[in-house]
Amino acid sequence: KPLAPNWAQCFCTTVDGVYSWSPRGMSASGVGRHWHVYATRSLYVITESRTSQGETVSFIGISRESGVAQEGTDTYDGLQQKLKQLNGAAGRPKPQACAAILGCVTTHQQSFLLVVTEASVVADLDGQRVFEISHCEALPFVLDVDSRVDLMSTAADATAAVASVVQLVSKGFFFSRDFDITRRLQQRLLLAACPPEELMSRADDRYAWNKQLVEPLLVQTGVRPRWFSPIVQGFVQLRDFSSSSAPSARGHDAPLALLLIARRSCRRAGTRYNARGLDDEGETGNWVETEQLVKIRRCSATSSTQPGWISLVQVRGSAPVFWEQSSGMQGVSVTRGAQLGSVALEKHHRWLQAEYGDVLYASLLSHGAAKRDTEGVLSNALTGQLKMINGIKWKHLDFSSIVSGDENSFNQELDSLANQVSKDLTSFGFLDAAQETFGVEQRPLRNQQMGVIRTNCFDCLDRTNLLQQQLAWRWLSTCLTASGGELAKLLSDYSAAPARKSGSGPAGGGGFADLLGAFGDLMLTDPSTSEGTCPALQSVLRAMWADLGDTLSLQYTGAASTWGAALRKGGQSTMAMMEKGWNSVNRAYCARFEDGSRQAVLDLMLGKHKLPRAPAAAEARRAPCGQLTVAVVTWNVHCHRFWEAPGMLENLIRGTCGPVEKLVRSPDVVIFSFQEMLELSAANVVTQASGDAGLQAAFEAAAVKALEAVLGEPFAKVQGLGMVGLYIGAFVALRLSGHISKVAAGRRQAGLYGQAGNKGAVAVRFEVCKTAICALSVHLESGTGQAKASERAGQLREVLLGAPLFGGADGRDVVSVAKHDLVVVAGDFNFRLGLPQNAEIGEFRNSLKGSWPAVVAGGGVNCMGEGMTGAAAGSSVLGPFSAFDELCGDRVSSEAAEVLREASLMEGPVLFPATYRFLEGTMSYDSERIPAWCDRVLHSKVGVIRRRYGALGGPGGLMCADHRAVGALLETSLLAVPGTAPPPTKGSSAAAPAALAAVATRGTAPAAPQRSLQKPAAEASSLVDLREGEMGVRLDDLLGESPAPVGTSSARQGGGYPAAAPQLPVVNASVAAQQAAPSLLEDPLDFSGGTSSAAMSPAAASSSPAAAVASSSGGRGLPGLPLPPEGVKVGQFVLAEHAGGWFYANVTRAGNGMCDIAWRRPAGANWARDQHSERYFCSTGEDETCHGDKLPVATRIRLPDRSGGSGRSGVGSSDVGPAAPPAAAAAGAGLQDLLGTEAPSGATLAGGDVDLLG
Repeated sequence: KPLAPNWAQCFCTTVDGVYSWSPRGMSASGVGRHWHVYATRSLYVITESRTSQGETVSFIGISRESGVAQEGTDTYDGLQQKLKQLNGAAGRPKPQACAAILGCVTTHQQSFLLVVTEASVVADLDGQRVFEISHCEALPFVLDVDSRVDLMSTAADATAAVASVVQLVSKGFFFSRDFDITRRLQQRLLLAACPPEELMSRADDRYAWNKQLVEPLLVQTGVRPRWFSPIVQGFVQLRDFSSSSAPSARGHDAPLALLLIARRSCRRAGTRYNARGLDDEGETGNWVETEQLVKIRRCSATSSTQPGWISLVQVRGSAPVFWEQSSGMQGVSVTRGAQLGSVALEKHHRWLQAEYGDVLYASLLSHGAAKRDTEGVLSNALTGQLKMINGIKWKHLDFSSIVSGDENSFNQELDSLANQVSKDLTSFGFLDAAQETFGVEQRPLRNQQMGVIRTNCFDCLDRTNLLQQQLAWRWLSTCLTASGGELAKLLSDYSAAPARKSGSGPAGGGGFADLLGAFGDLMLTDPSTSEGTCPALQSVLRAMWADLGDTLSLQYTGAASTWGAALRKGGQSTMAMMEKGWNSVNRAYCARFEDGSRQAVLDLMLGKHKLPRAPAAAEARRAPCGQLTVAVVTWNVHCHRFWEAPGMLENLIRGTCGPVEKLVRSPDVVIFSFQEMLELSAANVVTQASGDAGLQAAFEAAAVKALEAVLGEPFAKVQGLGMVGLYIGAFVALRLSGHISKVAAGRRQAGLYGQAGNKGAVAVRFEVCKTAICALSVHLESGTGQAKASERAGQLREVLLGAPLFGGADGRDVVSVAKHDLVVVAGDFNFRLGLPQNAEIGEFRNSLKGSWPAVVAGGGVNCMGEGMTGAAAGSSVLGPFSAFDELCGDRVSSEAAEVLREASLMEGPVLFPATYRFLEGTMSYDSERIPAWCDRVLHSKVGVIRRRYGALGGPGGLMCADHRAVGALLETSLLAVPGTAPPPTKGSSAAAPAALAAVATRGTAPAAPQRSLQKPAAEASSLVDLREGEMGVRLDDLLGESPAPVGTSSARQGGGYPAAAPQLPVVNASVAAQQAAPSLLEDPLDFSGGTSSAAMSPAAASSSPAAAVASSSGGRGLPGLPLPPEGVKVGQFVLAEHAGGWFYANVTRAGNGMCDIAWRRPAGANWARDQHSERYFCSTGEDETCHGDKLPVATRIRLPDRSGGSGRSGVGSSDVGPAAPPAAAAAGAGLQDLLGTEAPSGATLAGGDVDLLG
């Protein structure tokens, strides 16, 4: 249906940028109380419809320019006169009758006000009505004149996007202005009465689909929720039922009224293949709460049942396991191990218990051989996960083996299925309200429902609907039998009068029957099968549940239920089978061609929305809460199952992490990167595109045991992924299992020009608290020569900078490699030495023969490199590397190095001998190949401290392959949202935590810190050099709890550039930083509001290098002080030049007159203060990950001094801050003229807004 007529005129045809809207003139008959919306040149004004001359009118005005909203009152005549004045020459605007105001949608930089213009009554419950939305309109906000030209190109996209939202909301969404439709009857009766004016604010966030749409307006001061109505997606249908003895008893004279309400959750909302299983918050896909209500209007005097409402609640949701399936032709993939998955399942279970009481999990998955790779995998994973949580009751009902669908035995088969959970159904009870009116408490409840049956099949649609219908019928028949008299006779009436129906759902069979028209209707109403087989009341109930099943299936899959016709007919008749086949094909079509766009519409509607310049809710930002240690090891194992050899896997872990007794911090995360786990044969490339699952599982089981044995605490697998011979596996300490979220994995094929997986990359990503980690295992093209080097560089570019590795094909949840706090790329890069032709390498080979120490060091493994106990390799070994290595050699043109700069990745100093190629089982190099440093570990440039980086090998057992393993030990900041408890450290009493008790209050964000940050939170959280002991001083203020102490440790290892004579010292970066800046008071990552320069005493401020960047020559020369003769050291605090400005930085690498630096950041309290932030590189607005490589020390590096000055220029220029926002223009008519009041605090007004607020 079209949007408001000609709304695109605001882009094209109007000179002043104002859109002229012509109301539809909707008839509000049957809608009752509603709103009138007036559109003026600068405002949308909403008033109550029931007003007349002389009455006082309440209204809310919303600026079409800024989105600022405010309420007011006036007389009817006074308001009409003001509206006429505000609309100028166009005269008094005509009102648009609206049934409900849903909120604001923002897309493609354009905002819209969403209003319901047509709605129909689907249920009248004792005078309290439920409406189904049948048409909406999206009323556009006016664009800024300066922005109009830029946004014209996006007008079509905005139109299409908002039209899709309008189409979505115009079917299957319900609201009521009389009672809270988001809550079941028992909840409403137990809670305090909710006035109609508070329905929006008190609605259940789980089922109110427009909470996020009204937030941009409700967050503004003075705007009350009375103007908005919560909407629910799902199903509502009401049917009156009369016996055959009194066919004229209709409507309120009928003895029974059957009401069926289904509420779909807006959390983890999505389409069939995009929203399945469990998420980190304990939410499941396709979650539906179904409430079967029965109104007993008449009963005999001897009946035990009183007139009033009774109800039974059941729930359904996707199998509570982390799983996914790309299409119906693919198998099921379980994406999270049982240990980590049980954490989210426990959250889900705790919420169910808090919400409903006792819970029975009923699984209808099949164990048949035909479904071994789909439902069998899922059922086994679910069973293993349920067993890990004490106290969970669950039953497996193999629906496919019990219910055949045969017409002659359909009722008996459903009864047999329901019998298996009937005892639980009885023990949970039901609601007996025993009152005449709906939802208004008059007397104590006779009975309450104390538990719920949670049902799932594969998609929670067809089989689940059949079981829930049968349970509802069993419950109803039991209640009516116990009542006796007239009600009990209804159960034996096989020819009752037709039930009067009102509500949603297809009138007949739908689907294939609609295609056949009258012939289909004739087949569906065959009297030989539709009458006499079951009581008339049961037939009515089945028809209601069949309509429910079709509606839920349409909302989830785009097609009707495959069992709907069978439920209506009482079995799989010929017509029902044809209907099932038709709907199956329809589902497949929707999944292939429509689900992507439908998912995008859902994501848009349920996303965050902001109005142009209106006040917005504060957002909580991440901040450091401790340190995170990550161990990474890569090895081309050349098809060897090394983990089966005693002690070899343990030695690999010891060599990577170092001697356990000397570890300052035990690794929190361990990442294994392997290449050639399988032979790279043509057969394996074709048949093992996803790797050998059995082989990977065997290693993962061995790794969990070895990690606990070596590191002294249990570990759990986060995710593992293979591709032919490639493998990446991430493991996390079990104490952090409750803080892992957003796990994903991806593959990128690079062999045969991107068509084969023998070369390429596999990657996993996850978050620890709020620290996003991405780890990749790569295997690039082999071979020597410039052509091969260029091919490797192209493959690396495609992996790191190409299409995102994570996210669905529809573009949902796309995360690029660069959008992580810590990126680790490890593997066999196959980088070789770019030696000149005819180069003599005999001396180089001779030097390599004795390059590995003969004495075992580093815990049983020969470890050589930065931070390791083994000595560094000699200059005769590292000289050719530093000159000719394809990645970082000084004498070769490296395309790969350019890729790393663009991806903001770096490598530590390579102080170990060549890792390729060895004779297997020996320490001797293969004489037929030129030795090379093929195996490397790269990591993020910003925010990482490197403690170890080197190669492992020798008598420790790691000699079985022709490569040597390479490991690294890294540290980064652990980020969290302020107000949340930090995760436990090793040795703390908190082990793997149980589900958070606060899961029921999900969605309530903690208060954000009261400061304005100029940079996004992801950037504001990275660190350059987090000095030991500083963080513990301030984190208790930040997070409300004392952080884990940061131990003081051995040297924090740094490194310089490899040189011909590798005599660069391994410097303690922490000590170097303190020596360079002994009085530095501000940590660059202090988000706790630590001491700022403005609050310092003058003496302290003048003595702090972080308080000023100054010129030593009165502003006429270079800033700061010259460097000492010995140059710079790793970790040193310096001034670095860029584009004429000098900014704070730390040295990360140094050597041969060059250095790499990482730009520093201001303390959190000073982030948005111009006089402080301008001294930092982030104030320039340029990419902080660039412009810090290979700076000449003599000309671009200085030392800070202790005098004042500006860092923006080297000549003492005055402070230059960002331009202040333009003042609001006091022109035009708007909110001030309408209200005669002042603007809300914090609002940014434009144009007519100033006049509106007065």
